[in-house]
Amino acid sequence: MLLTRHHTFTRPIILGLTIVFLPACQLVKVKENNIHQAIRSKSENILTHDRLSAETTSLLKLLSLTPQQCSAEFETCLKRLNTQTDIAADERYAALSELYLAQALELSKQRNCTHAQPHSENNHCLEQSLNAFDQSLRYSYVYLFKM
Repeated sequence: MLLTRHHTFTRPIILGLTIVFLPACQLVKVKENNIHQAIRSKSENILTHDRLSAETTSLLKLLSLTPQQCSAEFETCLKRLNTQTDIAADERYAALSELYLAQALELSKQRNCTHAQPHSENNHCLEQSLNAFDQSLRYSYVYLFKM
């Protein structure tokens, strides 16, 4: 008799808990990406889509930075990225190369940079752009051939 009362008492509790927690399992939804989205997200970068790659953007997020912040405070962004020892060297070099390339492309789109004469005194923008292209090439070389 005691055994029967115990079962009749616990059964409603178990049923009630099941009803309460079962809908919580339905709140979790798995987002499906199709193959085209996966390939596109892997191949998007500053050259193909005029925005940083997902890898570089994720790396910036680890540093609590956005691509916009990095563009606005470029030198500070580079220093923070270079001082992070917990980031793998190849990831850091790839990100630095892409950031320098983004900076070079951004500078080369500016009006005073596109109309600057190569040997004039007023070609600071052109020098900065070429320097950023140079740094991008250097970091990409290290990433591709020295790692």
